[in-house]
Amino acid sequence: MKEDFVSLEIAKLLKEKGFDWGCYKVYNTEGVVGISTTTEEVPINYKNIEYYFLCPTQQMTMKWLREVHKLHILIDAHESYAYESKIVFIWYVWNLNTHKKFTIINYSETFEQTCENAIMYCLTNLI
Repeated sequence: MKEDFVSLEIAKLLKEKGFDWGCYKVYNTEGVVGISTTTEEVPINYKNIEYYFLCPTQQMTMKWLREVHKLHILIDAHESYAYESKIVFIWYVWNLNTHKKFTIINYSETFEQTCENAIMYCLTNLI
């Protein structure tokens, strides 16, 4: 099974927003991924170096948003007649504190791209 990691752009925003959960991958400023030789997280010293960015999976990032910021991302599949009856994905964000739902009609053909878009929205607009 392939894990889907966040993009460098999201990794930079996560660092700015205080993400510090354990990861076993990091990006450098050029987007090159460094990997721990084990499944253990990268050494703590990477977390504070200006030009390294922790590289979590999309699912870990969504869990962090849910547990730390009380933002729950839901991804849903729909058949879209605008896209020749293809299945497309849309996303919603629930604020678990206020019970407010943000509905975003974001037609993306892949689940992973939809996750990326929802995470980006949360990081740039909600926290």
